[in-house]
Amino acid sequence: MSKKTTTSAASKKSSKGSGKEWRFILYIAGQTPHCMLTLANLKNFCNQYLPEQYVIEVIDLMLDPKRAQSDEIFAIPTVVKLLPAPKRYIIGDFANHELMLMKLGINASIKMETK
Repeated sequence: MSKKTTTSAASKKSSKGSGKEWRFILYIAGQTPHCMLTLANLKNFCNQYLPEQYVIEVIDLMLDPKRAQSDEIFAIPTVVKLLPAPKRYIIGDFANHELMLMKLGINASIKMETK
C-alpha cells in the first residue's frame, strides 16, 4: 500500500476553532526517525492549533516513487496544505510552530482561540 491516512475527527468541528477543515499531505521516504519526527511534529502542531479540524494523509515515496514526480515533490519531508486554499508546500520538520503558523497563513486569532 502506498499511503496511510491519519485523521483527526475533522467531521466533529471544534467549538473553539474556526470551523474550517484543514487537509494536509505529508510526503516521506520510509519510516526513518526524521520522517516519523516530522509526522509527530505535524500532529502536535495540528492538535495544538487546529484541534478536531484536520486530516493528514501520509504518502511514503519509497512505496510509490512515481508520486514524487506527479505531485511535484522535490524534497522530503514535504507537507502540502490542500485546504483551506491556497495550496502551500512546506519543506521541513514542523519543529518551529511560529514559523509554521506564518507559512500556513494561520493568523494569531486562530492560535488564541484554540488555547
